[in-house]
Amino acid sequence: MKFLGLNIKRLNRVSYILTLFSSMFLFVAVGLLLSAVITSIFGVYDSVNPDSPHPLGLLPFMALWFVYFFIITGQRFHDMNMTGWYAPLVLIPFIGFVFAILLLFIPGSSDENKYGKKPGKLLVMGVGKLDE
Repeated sequence: MKFLGLNIKRLNRVSYILTLFSSMFLFVAVGLLLSAVITSIFGVYDSVNPDSPHPLGLLPFMALWFVYFFIITGQRFHDMNMTGWYAPLVLIPFIGFVFAILLLFIPGSSDENKYGKKPGKLLVMGVGKLDE
């Protein structure tokens, strides 16, 4: 297994949804922990709302998750035998909604396609195995 499933070429619908939410949880949790450490070292960032997380802890992990989102969305497009370069289109209003519906409801290729072997029943952040 490579780091966070970055060696996987395709993600099916269930694996995409589970990877999306588990990665969001992981990146936010680590960002909040780092934010707490930075707050304890440098002090409170916002005197009006002292319980708010420090942005220096959250922003790097939000940026990393954003990149990871594009990677896993590209893998989902690969499962549908489409290029991963469609991933940025998810951010465009209205068009992005159509692509999000496609990602969630259109099944992927049933066999091997030009992007690789069919993914296993369940891959979450790269944990699992490909069907052979």
